[in-house]
Amino acid sequence: MNTDKTVLFYHNNTDLLATRHDNSTDAQATSGWDALDGTDNSQTTISADDPGGYLLGSSVGHSSSNTMWFAWLDANNDINTRYWNGSSLDTEMTPVALAATTVGPALSLSADNATLYMTYQSSSDATILVYQSRTASDGTTSWGGSETTIEDHSETLTYPSVVERLTSTKMDVVYTTASTFLIRHAQPFAPSYTISGTVKASDESSFIGNPPCDGSTAVVSLRVNGGTASTTSCHSSTGAYSFSGVNAYAGDTILIYLNSSSTPKANTVLVSDEATHSDVDLYSGAIIVRDDQDGTITSADMVDYDNDQNATDMLFDAETSTTFVDTDASSELHVWTGDTFAPGGNSVISGSLHNAGT
Repeated sequence: MNTDKTVLFYHNNTDLLATRHDNSTDAQATSGWDALDGTDNSQTTISADDPGGYLLGSSVGHSSSNTMWFAWLDANNDINTRYWNGSSLDTEMTPVALAATTVGPALSLSADNATLYMTYQSSSDATILVYQSRTASDGTTSWGGSETTIEDHSETLTYPSVVERLTSTKMDVVYTTASTFLIRHAQPFAPSYTISGTVKASDESSFIGNPPCDGSTAVVSLRVNGGTASTTSCHSSTGAYSFSGVNAYAGDTILIYLNSSSTPKANTVLVSDEATHSDVDLYSGAIIVRDDQDGTITSADMVDYDNDQNATDMLFDAETSTTFVDTDASSELHVWTGDTFAPGGNSVISGSLHNAGT
């Protein structure tokens, strides 16, 4: 908590308590253990919950404020969380219901203290560690339940220890199984960056303008690995569009396309290199294939979201089982400058080919 305070989170056989020590030079000083609000020689009651048999808990504090998050397992092995907002405790969160888990929870804050991460054992599979994230300053809205797998291990996670440390976009996780002490070092969280470009006409140079770009209708969509779509409009004069806060690892497929709100169709398949790009263009009637990670795009990079998922907007169909790519008869396959299109097997270009690469 801040840079000059140590917070102790513990159970006294009755309640879960927290006390802070304000002596930044001597943590062993007998005086200075206060309640979170600074009341001398006192404690703050975090909860009267009866914790589980392992008395597992975790806490994490903001490095430049007096805010603090607490998490613990209750007698039902559900995860409870509560936020100290700097002056008082917010309402105790609705528990994250688990199934007799004994591993977790562990809390971490992102490097900018804006995002809180909570790691614990999956209730559906005892071999899997998962995390949820939330805005760190929001102590009232319940956890959303969206879990991301950190590690899928072959052994059941049996011992009650999970420790995590977050640095920049990396997370170190330490945990144990029945036979192994495990460290998963520098587990990456997808970095956030901006993807932008221009919607252009079929000549691949002039701005397409209005329609479909009218500056207000969300005609441009973006998906990472075929996930949930984000949408935005494009400028009526320049055709420019932009997506900020795109979360994708190197090697992830970022698909940008004109959606059902647009009459002309266009697809760009971009393999990410975890960097901001301002030149991810769309060409009317074209499928641009582009790999900014290693320069070679395959059918496996294109299979997550294609004509099978969206026959209206997708101008191609890719299959990994046969390493096969088939393009729409009225479309053009455009291999990005300097890149290699190597599907790994057969490819049918029903329309035309613009090969600016290999």
